[in-house]
Amino acid sequence: AYIEEAVAQGLFLGMSDTAFEPNTAMSRAMFVTVLHRFANPEGEGTTALMTYADLPEDAWYTGAVNWASALGLLEDMASEQFYPDAPITREDMMTLISRYFAAIGLPLPTHVKPVYLSDRADISDYARPAVSEGGLARIMEGFPDGSFAPKGESTRAQVAAVLSRSRQWQQIQQAHTPVFGDSAGVETHALPEGVGMALDAMLMTDNGYWAAYSGEGRACLYDLS
Repeated sequence: AYIEEAVAQGLFLGMSDTAFEPNTAMSRAMFVTVLHRFANPEGEGTTALMTYADLPEDAWYTGAVNWASALGLLEDMASEQFYPDAPITREDMMTLISRYFAAIGLPLPTHVKPVYLSDRADISDYARPAVSEGGLARIMEGFPDGSFAPKGESTRAQVAAVLSRSRQWQQIQQAHTPVFGDSAGVETHALPEGVGMALDAMLMTDNGYWAAYSGEGRACLYDLS
């Protein structure tokens, strides 16, 4: 279903007229191009350029890389060279998604205590916040054995699944306007309205809160701990 959704949204093209190749590893050039399509369904480009020594002027991915650079998405991931043919790692994929959402004013939920992962020490410093956020938002979680495999490669099918969950998360936030903030010093009370209200996917932190809700009614949440 994820692959069909990604193709229907125009995020992916087949590797040929008859094959999607779901198990093919996604390169950095491919992923940035797909993320650019995710962000710009109409194909808008950018006039701001960031030059990399290995970035051709007219490659199929050049516009997308320029777009990502202009938004600051590639910080710490590319300096003098972009390495377009290198596989996109799991930590870099989640970092790009997290930075994109922050850039458009929909930052992923944060947590003062890191999500436990058995190989957390292997995650690059710049990627650790995004990896934690991705798990909290259920966009990209670890494996059943407790690991995340931050330097692992991602297949086209896996990227399709991650971007599909990213779109679902984005739609929920835009529909329900989640609340971020520090509630210290506010009187504790909750005032639900309506009948049959349901709260789901609620995540709380020690000094603030984030929640997405579904169902009928409204809720006011204060001084959470």
